[in-house]
Amino acid sequence: MIQFQLTEADYVAAQAGWLVRHPWEVGLRGLYFLVALVLFPVFLGRAAIHPSDWRSTLPNLLVVTLYSLGPILALRWSWHRAFAKLSPAQKNWSATVDERGPTLSAEGQHKTHSWGEFSGVFETSRMVFFKKVRGGFLFLLRSAMNIAQLAEIAQQASSVPTCKVKLAQLNEH
Repeated sequence: MIQFQLTEADYVAAQAGWLVRHPWEVGLRGLYFLVALVLFPVFLGRAAIHPSDWRSTLPNLLVVTLYSLGPILALRWSWHRAFAKLSPAQKNWSATVDERGPTLSAEGQHKTHSWGEFSGVFETSRMVFFKKVRGGFLFLLRSAMNIAQLAEIAQQASSVPTCKVKLAQLNEH
């Protein structure tokens, strides 16, 4: 059994870890960031080529920076609000992984997900993610698991031909 208490830092790390690998799921907020990624180097280049015009370029750089940071800060704030809405009991999780799939329990409720619901299992430094076929994900706190539990996840997920498993720690041992 895997047990952990979810903190806001864990919740944010899970959301951010998912978005790093799936940036298109940010939606229109990602568009702002992509525009800023294009414009920021343009204005920096202009300032480097024409250093005497730095005063006219500086406001453009500030606008582009705020333009890109606004949606990112709004996204982070939405994660903060979503976590704050969880009751204390919803923050205490337990999970088991067996041949049926991962079972998550919180606040006295249990939900078993079959392995067929997942197209992949991967990890970040803090989380193990179960990527759902129909979009979205489940996550477990990596620090709450030992190597045997990671191996069990890999073994069970690998039994499904459509589920790709990428767990680095198993390759290190």
